[in-house]
Amino acid sequence: TRTRSSFEFAAKSLGAMTTLVQSTGSSIEKGESVIDTGYTLRAVGADCIVMRHPSAGAPHLMATHLDIPIINAGDGMHEHPSQALLDAVTILKHKKSFKGLQATIIGDIFHSRVARSACHLLTRFGVKITLCGPPEFVPDIATTLVPGLRVTRHMEDALRGTDVVMLLRDGRVAEVAAPNKTRGAADEKFDARGLIVAPGFVDLHVHLREPGQSYKETIATGTAAAAAGGFTSVCTMPNTQPVVDTAEWVSWLRQPERGAVVNVFPIAAATRGSKGGTLTDFSALQRAGAVAVTDDGKPILDDDIMRMALRLGAELKLPVVQHAEDTRLTENCSMHAGPTSFRLGLRAMPGLAEATVVDRDVTLAQQIRESRLHVAHLSTSDALKAVRRGKRAKARVTCEVTPHHFTLLDENVGEYDTNFKMNPPLRSASDREAILVALADGTVDAIATDHAPHALHEKQVEFERASFGITGLETALGLAVTHLHRAHKIPLTRIVELFTSGPARVFDLNGRGSLARGSFADVTIFDPKKRWTFEAANTHSLSRNTPFDGCQLTGKVVTTIVAGRIVYRT
Repeated sequence: TRTRSSFEFAAKSLGAMTTLVQSTGSSIEKGESVIDTGYTLRAVGADCIVMRHPSAGAPHLMATHLDIPIINAGDGMHEHPSQALLDAVTILKHKKSFKGLQATIIGDIFHSRVARSACHLLTRFGVKITLCGPPEFVPDIATTLVPGLRVTRHMEDALRGTDVVMLLRDGRVAEVAAPNKTRGAADEKFDARGLIVAPGFVDLHVHLREPGQSYKETIATGTAAAAAGGFTSVCTMPNTQPVVDTAEWVSWLRQPERGAVVNVFPIAAATRGSKGGTLTDFSALQRAGAVAVTDDGKPILDDDIMRMALRLGAELKLPVVQHAEDTRLTENCSMHAGPTSFRLGLRAMPGLAEATVVDRDVTLAQQIRESRLHVAHLSTSDALKAVRRGKRAKARVTCEVTPHHFTLLDENVGEYDTNFKMNPPLRSASDREAILVALADGTVDAIATDHAPHALHEKQVEFERASFGITGLETALGLAVTHLHRAHKIPLTRIVELFTSGPARVFDLNGRGSLARGSFADVTIFDPKKRWTFEAANTHSLSRNTPFDGCQLTGKVVTTIVAGRIVYRT
């Protein structure tokens, strides 16, 4: 990082010798505590430790146990003192004195360690500071950080009478300058007053249908739908024709000729042809750009194959995604087992078919050190219990849920409406309640759409013959705001996390799902109060198979930005 380089240059110019210690490949990855690392460095002769750490408070913890200076070079969202010092020097260069100055900090204060340090430092010199941003980025409690801080939601109010403006752009300080004195000019300006500016949304589970099924969807049309839904990155599943089980097909998906308007991250097949037998070449697939492996649409049922997949994934730090369904219990079934399936006379899938597979996989993940298990489209309360068990045991177990599973119930199938047919099927009220609790308490890592477009002729048939799946990219945010935030009071900050940093962490999509310094310029801007009606006829997808046609929603994407370029605007 630039911070690290700055400290190294400074130390060497003063005659000090520096040694770089990174967590990757060190004993830290094997479980050594930060305190033990500090003791080791002190024992081998370190006179000072400059520490950058993703966890807030880590430098303070080390300082309480060591008798040498600890310099905080940035700890999580907490502080970045050296950056604040640099900003202070810049201000002095232009203003000559701090006396009587008023400064305004605009942007995502909540996640900004730079802003926190600036507040601490500048107020010590008597600078009066105003913080400006929406409540999600500048909560009212921000005024308690240091005495004298003022919060406003209005740009005009924030700029009135100020001497210095600090702009937090893409999670970093873009410039410190007097009002109307910023250097350079923007290629394009966007008025986001009253809106939420979030990191670009990441969808871990979409079916873009190429290669081989372009009559349902193409990468171009699917990513256009993603952009309209606020998604700047999508992970595409391998159950195509042919199956994406070679490095050549992974590379093909990423070629510019596919016409993607958002980032596309391929997920490759875990077994050849997704037949559940011989494992694919994980290493070659990863080198070609695959971010995970799965046989989605089919489970990996064989215990030994799943064990080998998790072991190989552990060696490569590659997640293994499981479509959790014991197909021996669901053959020829088309919906969830319950009163509705009984009334309709449909063969039905027991919740046990999902839960038993998740339970087995979590047990394997606990046994295989450093394995990465991700449970796709989790839908039952019993499967959630197994995921919680794995998380409590510190296994690398993650899971996603879909908007249709936290919104709908099996009874919504009504009179054989095939737009309500998906796999996993819509579940019971108790399953949905368990999902809502897990979304709120942090058990669920991501909201994923499982966007599965189908042609009209594949849905306008008898219910048992109809294809599983629905489209979902353009309705995901509206369903989340309407049902999770407005109906169940889940904070918008948590919903944004489930669409951004949560999924990015699952597949190690570094620089995505974040507005931190150095992140990619992927941004989603949405209006959390906008009421609108989704009309399938106006979708950007090639397909119209959705149960939400005509649904009134609250929360609408306004603009989607990928790599600094606007790819969607209402």
